[in-house]
Amino acid sequence: AAKMVYYLDPSSQKRAIELATTLDESLTNRNLQTCMEVLEALCDGSLGDCKEAAEVYRANCHKLFPYALAFMPPGYEEDMKITVNGDSSAETEELANEI
Repeated sequence: AAKMVYYLDPSSQKRAIELATTLDESLTNRNLQTCMEVLEALCDGSLGDCKEAAEVYRANCHKLFPYALAFMPPGYEEDMKITVNGDSSAETEELANEI
């Protein structure tokens, strides 16, 4: 619905973003898949240029779904690197072969 609001009237971007990013508990379709689709729409320009709103939404979704990779904070990959003997350049396939 938010995409259509923005498509029909680009000047209503703020309203469209508010509509898309509402995460009230009263929503019946507040699930991982829907939240991922909203974040994708925010990031791919379907609702105009809204990088700041996308980051706020990502952070709010991360609170709801703390283990979902889609909502992890920027740079989480660096924190999750596995090191082998102090070497973080090893590929995951190489790690599996060593086990």
